[in-house]
Amino acid sequence: MDISILKNTLTNIDWQPIAKEIGSNAFFYYTREKLENNPDIFTEDSLFEHYSLQKLFINHINDGKDLRSTFFDYLVDSEENHRFINTITKGFVGDFKQLNFICNLFENFYGLKDFFKDPYREQIIEVINSSQQLKSKFIKPFRQFAKPDGQVQLERHPKLKKLIEERNSLETSIRTTINYILKSEELQKRLQFDTFDIVNDRYVIPIRSDSYKSDLGLIISRSTTGHTLFIEPKEIRSLCNKRMEIISKIDEVINEICTIFTNIILTNIDIVHKVYFQTLKWDYILAQSYFATIKDLCQPEITSGIIDISGFFHPMITGCIENDLNINFNQRGLIISGPNTGGKTVAIKSIILTHIFMKLGFFVPAREAKIPLMNDIFYFDSDYQNIEDGLSSFAGETHAILDMVSKISENSLIAADEIFNSTASDEASSLAISIIEYLTQAKNSKVLISTHHQLLKTQMQDRPDFVSAHVGFEFSTNQPTYRLITGTPGSSMALKIFKNISADYNISSE
Repeated sequence: MDISILKNTLTNIDWQPIAKEIGSNAFFYYTREKLENNPDIFTEDSLFEHYSLQKLFINHINDGKDLRSTFFDYLVDSEENHRFINTITKGFVGDFKQLNFICNLFENFYGLKDFFKDPYREQIIEVINSSQQLKSKFIKPFRQFAKPDGQVQLERHPKLKKLIEERNSLETSIRTTINYILKSEELQKRLQFDTFDIVNDRYVIPIRSDSYKSDLGLIISRSTTGHTLFIEPKEIRSLCNKRMEIISKIDEVINEICTIFTNIILTNIDIVHKVYFQTLKWDYILAQSYFATIKDLCQPEITSGIIDISGFFHPMITGCIENDLNINFNQRGLIISGPNTGGKTVAIKSIILTHIFMKLGFFVPAREAKIPLMNDIFYFDSDYQNIEDGLSSFAGETHAILDMVSKISENSLIAADEIFNSTASDEASSLAISIIEYLTQAKNSKVLISTHHQLLKTQMQDRPDFVSAHVGFEFSTNQPTYRLITGTPGSSMALKIFKNISADYNISSE
């Protein structure tokens, strides 16, 4: 599929708000960005497996299972975690949060062994067997002092236990000493408030700046107003220095531990990437599955040249009217006419979306759908005026159509909403008919066209190789019904609509 054609079509059918709603069901922001900017495109071979997995997820969702917890338990979606996995080969050393992210990835992955059946279960068992070194040298020892929720208990690590005990003992002595100092009557006259604090990792007491003397201790910091000096009492100076030395040793050991674990991960980077990217893939499918469940989408059946859709609708329109469409193998497309604001655009966009959704691996917005997997899908409307480039609406539309014609592959679906609406009707009809003939015959493609042009409507009505349709209008209420009625073209209802609106202004429609 021509990527430029896909991007053009996604832009014209307002893909961004659709993708944002789909992405709201994703766990990772990477998935949301992918859905919005670079969604996956499927071939017929890959689509069957994808739909099979999506159906499995949908069944579990309908059974009330919390799949987000199943797949992403304890995972933290942060840029730092993703960057670590993607840049570890460049010499980055992970911290405990990033290491815990990888641990959780694997532990969640291992837990899916009983969730899936073959062949997916076999793939998980293969990963389990291939990651034994990672499990024994990284995951198991890391879990001895780090919990899945990210809580780290350094005192449980053999290299840190003694240092942590020594640091804790010093901190107890420091707090005992400083609390004793604070009770001094002489000192209390100089205190800004009766407690100690920790500033820049040093224990300090708050002294009024006008009461400070150097024999109290070193100034560690000042308040923003300058009225308070934070002093490290001289009585605890040596204890604090020793504490800082131990903290430095602890930091050194932590860095050593993180480096060792990072090197183990680096040695097993292929299996790490496999689990990571598979988890991202599952998140992508889960987002699709939740969206399909919420919107009540259906799994389409892939056909050869037949479009048979029952109850199709636009997934972003609440209470959207459902319509049906059947274009048989020998028919080349659909020509829709009818009143303005009657639903032609919504109908065409909804039909295009069923094909786009299948091309992107989604279930489709319909009750039932039998549709072909088109090579390319192209949609454009008539609003192509570009003042900066000096293009009229007609010239802009012509450029868009010719660019599409030069790139479109065979067996594609091309939709044009109100084709050549900005120029003379007879000329527009002649051009449109010629382009339709080329696309359907030379390119063996199908077309969806909406139009007000009388010649185009009547010419196509008499041809058995096209489906002629119109959107309904209720004369008793002067309102469109949004129903797609096949078999006949429809009036634009311009005179009737003008008459109704002119009455609101007390102007005679005559």
